[in-house]
Amino acid sequence: MNSDQRPYFDSPHITTNILNPNHPASLNEEANAILMILADTGARPKEICNLNADDIILDQPIPYILIRSNGKTELKTSYSKRVIPLVGYALDGAKLCPLGFDRYFDKSDNLSATLNKYLKENDLLPTDKHSLYSLRHSFQDRMNEVNMTERIQCELFGHKYKREKYGSPSLELKYDWTKKIALK
Repeated sequence: MNSDQRPYFDSPHITTNILNPNHPASLNEEANAILMILADTGARPKEICNLNADDIILDQPIPYILIRSNGKTELKTSYSKRVIPLVGYALDGAKLCPLGFDRYFDKSDNLSATLNKYLKENDLLPTDKHSLYSLRHSFQDRMNEVNMTERIQCELFGHKYKREKYGSPSLELKYDWTKKIALK
């Protein structure tokens, strides 16, 4: 790992420590739900904070979230607009707050401060270089471990696909891949 690169959490640390429902410390329901969604989607904290009821789709055979500009908030890049299937902890988190996250809507800095404080105060950061954002790096590592195609990785992560883009991977295909890397 490059010394400038943010470290990742290994999967057992995430499931046994960070997402352990028996952890003595508590988070408010929205922060807890967002933490669960971040762990199993690889989305950016701001993207999850700004979800509303129209972006959280739970009543379909494959539940999913829509990461998109909603008129009040903008996306980091045009490639950030995407559909992410909900599996594992992400699905559980979305079910906790199916209408979105009023407390943190357009306040991702508050969420990051809350969650980073929680992680630090409860000794859940293996090193001083780890942070909430290490969950996104963990998701990337899990995608690599199952040899996920670059196209699907870009689609899930909200990155530019460097080759010419023909068509779009189906929700079913993305779901099949995300099931392979779900923490739960």
